[in-house]
Amino acid sequence: MINKMPLMVFISSRLDELKEERNKVRVGISELWSHEDIPFKVWDWENAKEIPSGKNPDRIQSEGVRDSDIYVLILGSEYGNKEYGESPTHKEYDLACSELEKDCILIFIRKGGRIEEKLERWIEELKNKHACKPFENPDQLKNLVKTRLRDLWSEEKWKANKVDADEKLPDIRVGVNLAMAPDEQGEIKNFLIIEAQNHDKDSVFLSFPSFAIKGSRNKITVVRDSVYNLPVPTGELKPGDSRSILVDPTRFEIENLEQLGEVFFPDKIGRKFKGSEEDTLIAIKAVKNSEDSRARE
Repeated sequence: MINKMPLMVFISSRLDELKEERNKVRVGISELWSHEDIPFKVWDWENAKEIPSGKNPDRIQSEGVRDSDIYVLILGSEYGNKEYGESPTHKEYDLACSELEKDCILIFIRKGGRIEEKLERWIEELKNKHACKPFENPDQLKNLVKTRLRDLWSEEKWKANKVDADEKLPDIRVGVNLAMAPDEQGEIKNFLIIEAQNHDKDSVFLSFPSFAIKGSRNKITVVRDSVYNLPVPTGELKPGDSRSILVDPTRFEIENLEQLGEVFFPDKIGRKFKGSEEDTLIAIKAVKNSEDSRARE
C-alpha cells in the first residue's frame, strides 16, 4: 500500500499586487495532486489567516515557512513594507534560506514594469545566489512552478514519499524531557524538549510532528495540530544526527493525563517512530505540577 503525505509549498509574495499570480500557482499545485498524483499542498496566508490562533501574522507566517518543504517566492514591482528594515516577504525568504535546502527555494520574477529601487537591489542579490525564473503572465508562472515541482518530485530526496508503507521502519528514537528556558519575555519557564535521533544507516525525512491535545483511552498520539502549527524538527535527519525543539505545554489543555501514552513522529509517508512513554508522562506531569503550584501561589 502506498501512503503519500503531501509536501507543503509556501507561497511568498506581496499579497495585493500579486493576487492573481498567487491564485494561479495555488490552482497549479492542486492540479499536480488531482491530475498527476504528485502530492504537493499549498501553505498560504489567505487560508492560514482564517484559522484562529491568537498569534500575530508574523509568527503565523514564520511557522508556515518552517513547516514547509518548498518555498516559492514571487516578485513583481513592489518591495513591500520597509518600516522595520526588511519587508515581510524578505523576512520569509531569509527564514526559508535557514530552514530549507537551496534547491527547494524557487524564485520567479515578473518581467516588465517599473520596479522599486529596494526591490531591484534585492533581485540583483537573489540572482547571484539562485537561478531565478522570469515570467510574463500568471498562466506562464503557473506552468513554470508546476514544471519545477515535477522536477523536485522526481529527485531522490522525495523517494521517502513513494516507498511501501509496510516496509521495515528506520530506527528513529524520540525522547521527551523537561527543560527550563526563557520565554519571549525573558521569564524562565518549563518546557518540554522533544528530540529525534536517527540510529538508522540511512537518512530519514521527518515531517509535521506536533503535540496532541486529545487521544484514545490508552494513549495520546503526537499529531500535527492545525490550530497552533507548532515549530517542529523537520527535514532530513542523517545517520547519527539528532534534532530537538522546545514545546510550551501550558498552551494546551492536556486531557486524560494519567492515560498519556507514546509520542510518535510521522515521516513523509506516515510511518510512525515510537518515543518514550515513560519519559513523556514524567515530563508532562512535572510541567503540569509546576504550573498548578504556580497558579495556587
